[in-house]
Amino acid sequence: MKVAEFDKIRSIVIKQGQPPKHSVGEVLVKTLLTGICGSEVHAYLGTHPFRLPPSVLGHEVIGEIISVGKGCKGLQEGDLVVIEPHYGCGKCFACENGDYNLCTEKTILGTVKWPGSFGEQFVAPAQCVYKIPKEFDSRYILVEPLAVGYHAVKKAEIQKGENVLIIGGGPIGILTGVAAKEAGAEKIYISDIAELNLKTVEDLNIGEAINSLKVDLEEYLKNQVIQHVFITVGITKGIEDACKLIVRKGKIISIALFEKSVPLDFNQVMIKEIQIFGSSMYTQDDFVNSINLVNSSKYPLEKIITKTYKFNDIHQAMEDCVLKSRETIKSVVDFTK
Repeated sequence: MKVAEFDKIRSIVIKQGQPPKHSVGEVLVKTLLTGICGSEVHAYLGTHPFRLPPSVLGHEVIGEIISVGKGCKGLQEGDLVVIEPHYGCGKCFACENGDYNLCTEKTILGTVKWPGSFGEQFVAPAQCVYKIPKEFDSRYILVEPLAVGYHAVKKAEIQKGENVLIIGGGPIGILTGVAAKEAGAEKIYISDIAELNLKTVEDLNIGEAINSLKVDLEEYLKNQVIQHVFITVGITKGIEDACKLIVRKGKIISIALFEKSVPLDFNQVMIKEIQIFGSSMYTQDDFVNSINLVNSSKYPLEKIITKTYKFNDIHQAMEDCVLKSRETIKSVVDFTK
């Protein structure tokens, strides 16, 4: 079988590899479609904390089960599936409290420890495998990033009628907007600098798109009460804007990966009693909610998928994500072509 190996910084090469073997409680999955996440781009550029070379990246995936190990109840060959791409040690304090997303020893798909979906086949524990409808639908590639949004919105505890600002309108930002709307948010503002992203926010009818290159956010939102700010892009200005715009006692939730340490004005945090939270990946309930929303076809989520590459062009796909980031929202790699 072929794998696209992340062999060194800013390099991915297609190689022949040995087909992986599954054990008891595991299934062997054939990759049909894989997404390129911002975390893969960070890894590619050498700025990700744990996605390191040499490894096989990829954790957003639609696949087909081609072999089932013993003890995998409810799964069979031919099932189309998505994968929850992490699992905890099962023994630590976080795992015992159901917070396996915070396990310091957890295993994550697309790392050295668990080769990911940038290969034609990969192994997954049955507990991480979720069946989807038999008719192939590319929208299910968005289940994983939508689960990120669901988890962040759950942390925020949005109440019906409250207002939300999302700083960053990439896939995570847009899908956090979807989750916020499902939670009952009254007004949702999503800021970005890419016209394609802003148009997609409008196409999905989830909120108001704001071009932060053309509009001063503080001035534009000065008469709005913003109870929740989600930071989905790792830039210092995002933190500054969040602290300025959040209402007193409001909540700021960071989902972003920052490439370096950034300053935070703790005087504002104290004076306004700002509540600041981190949101890391998701747990099973978020993943199930995400699948159910995609099942519902309530939103035209296919509009988020803007570029499809063949497997042999995966290196070019990564380069385009780096150099042409404003020209695409979600890029995917189709292993069937």
